[in-house]
Amino acid sequence: MLFIAVAFLVVAIVPPLVGSYAGLASIRLRHVWLVAAAIVAQVVILSVVEIEAGLLNGGVHLASYALIGAFVVVNRHVRWLWVIALGWASNTAAIAANGGVMPMSAPVARALGVPLDGDGDGTDRFANSAPVDDARLAVLGDIFVTPGGLPLRNSFSIGDVLLVVGLVLVVAAASRTPPPTTEGPVSTASPAPDRPVGDPDRA
Repeated sequence: MLFIAVAFLVVAIVPPLVGSYAGLASIRLRHVWLVAAAIVAQVVILSVVEIEAGLLNGGVHLASYALIGAFVVVNRHVRWLWVIALGWASNTAAIAANGGVMPMSAPVARALGVPLDGDGDGTDRFANSAPVDDARLAVLGDIFVTPGGLPLRNSFSIGDVLLVVGLVLVVAAASRTPPPTTEGPVSTASPAPDRPVGDPDRA
């Protein structure tokens, strides 16, 4: 869940640098439950249910990306969201091309201590990112790894980079937006003179 940690950092750090937290209220997100459902699905297949790797897990993993894709489509009005859409499309293409698994390059696998195909680790549990023999669209897979001295060391892809860049742009643009006000427009018209109720000189 490296991306979730990075997302929290972006939301915490970017607004005070370029604007204010109040501007985030200008982002009108629809159907946020789609993202929540996608996260729950991934947590279930990775951490809760111990099912052997196979079509079921790969299908659920891919379905979670479909939910995120639906979220991106219904929120396409958000400024700079198209950059996030590019990252989503890149990751989805790599996962779909490799049976529901994000292909991990051999150098990255060695750096993280992930067994390569045939090395075996005594478990056949599903992994959302793993070495894949003859991986398709390998350049879109996890070909990068975070430095060893950082916490939550993990692999990441070109699509992940686009997701983070897009998130920074979305948050930065929103942070510069003046927060909505609840006050109505101020009238500049002069007040009408008081009209007399009656003529006191008239008998």
